[in-house]
Amino acid sequence: MTVHDDEIDLRPYIQAIIHKWWAPALLAIVGLAIGFLITYLQPEVYEVTATMLLTRQKTQLSLSEDFTTVTEATDITSRINTILTIAKSDAIALAALQELQTLLPPGETLGGFKDSFRLTVFGQAINLIVTAPDSTLAAKIANTLAERIVRAVNVAYQGEGPLVEIQAEREVARQNYSAAQTNVELFIQSSPMLTLTQQINELQAALESHTSDRTWALKYYGDRRDEMARLLVTTESLKAQLNQGGRSSAGDLGDAIAVLFARTSLMVSAANLGRMDISNVTALRDTPENYRADLDTLITLISAEKAKAEEKLVEATQTSLESSRSQSVDEIAQAIKDLQMNVENAKARQKEIENKRDLAWSVYKTLLEKETEIENAPKISNTITLVSEAVAVAEPAPRGTLTKTLIGGALGLVIGLVVVVGIEWWRHAGVL
Repeated sequence: MTVHDDEIDLRPYIQAIIHKWWAPALLAIVGLAIGFLITYLQPEVYEVTATMLLTRQKTQLSLSEDFTTVTEATDITSRINTILTIAKSDAIALAALQELQTLLPPGETLGGFKDSFRLTVFGQAINLIVTAPDSTLAAKIANTLAERIVRAVNVAYQGEGPLVEIQAEREVARQNYSAAQTNVELFIQSSPMLTLTQQINELQAALESHTSDRTWALKYYGDRRDEMARLLVTTESLKAQLNQGGRSSAGDLGDAIAVLFARTSLMVSAANLGRMDISNVTALRDTPENYRADLDTLITLISAEKAKAEEKLVEATQTSLESSRSQSVDEIAQAIKDLQMNVENAKARQKEIENKRDLAWSVYKTLLEKETEIENAPKISNTITLVSEAVAVAEPAPRGTLTKTLIGGALGLVIGLVVVVGIEWWRHAGVL
């Protein structure tokens, strides 16, 4: 086998292409038609662009000439590549997809959503290009994605949430606190606690008055019975002394009887419920018989008053027991209990409203402090800013009809040439 034997003779293939030129031409025409039809049948899409800029913010710091200042070198390319990696992450795309779920076609997947946008870099500008069948929807998708990309990048490099977001949350917290404070004030103004407390005091006063009347009657008749018992003992003691013929150590017997008579008269005159009849008691007489008659009269009167006091005491006790079991007392006590329960419920409700107000104030105060910290914090270099939002366009994006048609024709021509050459090779190889 020589070198010439290993060489491939292309003349048969060229001659086959020349003789069967119509096959590649036909396939090229078919490719042109297919490319044109695909482009023509392709739905119109709108393309919008949102532009983000990598900014460099530097904190101004003036030092003495004795201190040297070192400027940190920044690799812009590496930083932009990092930002692009963050921007293309599934987390950002998924968050935007969920936010725009009601605007997107039903069944939109994460992969299809990510295919609808692309990122390009020009210097330190990053262009977010979005295509969608609706111009307004495309602008909404572009701006939503750009805002989330800016937020994620700034959080990653600065370590803090963006100031705008904190301010928005602070404003919501302020409104919540104002509403909670208004609720507290309205509840206090319309609170029934003052009225309920007054009603409780009135019912308690009525119950105490009812109870004090019964207590006074029991005490009065009990004291009167005991006093009558003591007078009776004293009178009988004087009578026994008279019968024995003795004398009182305080004076003669007449004087003792006079003192007893005065005490009896005083007790009788102090009573508001009646007087003892002492008309049968004569003036002081100096004979033992007269003394004895006076003492017997006093003993009879005092015994009668004691029995009357005991009877009144029994009646007062019975009345007190019946009153304690009466419906009016039970109703007053139950009413007081119900009112006290209502007061406790009102206090618990007021406490709940005040706790919500205090919680809203705590949230607002925390966000206000966080906002102040972010505003006063030194700026970090290399943050990203949305400098140009996407806007809806009136004209759809070019379909590229000519380019796609030519590509279809070129593919058809290549396929036709391959077919002709392949058939010729198979014929020389003995396959055909």
